[in-house]
This record gives sequence, C-alpha cells and structure tokens, in this order.
Amino acid sequence: MPSATMTSKGQFTMPAEVRKKLGFKSGKKRPIMELSGVGKWDGPPVTIEEMNEIIRRGWAELLKDDEVQK
Repeated sequence: MPSATMTSKGQFTMPAEVRKKLGFKSGKKRPIMELSGVGKWDGPPVTIEEMNEIIRRGWAELLKDDEVQK
C-alpha cells in the first residue's frame, strides 16, 4: 500500500504511482481545493464503527510487519 510522508515543514511527499494516477506533475503548484473529491468513495455507506475497525486492523498489520522487520 502506497504511503505519503509529511516533512517537518508540513509538506507531503506522495509516491510516484499515486501522483501518476491522480495526474499530478512534480513542481507544479495547485490549490489545495483541487484535492477535494480525489479520494471519493463509490462503495456502500460505512459507519464510524466500521471505519474504526478497519483502521484498527490496518494498524495491527503495520505493527505486526514492523515486528517482523526487527
């Protein structure tokens, strides 16, 4: 799963595959509002509880992967 990194200045570094899919070019400045709707969800509605469970499982996987790498 691609991930972005935020610098100490609050800038984000987005993986090339994400930039390509979104049509972003490096060095080009765009208004932040252009990102509105970029992550649109086309699936069925999801409850807060379901979102929290998905996040919890994701963190559990990340922590498990981190332990394996140590």
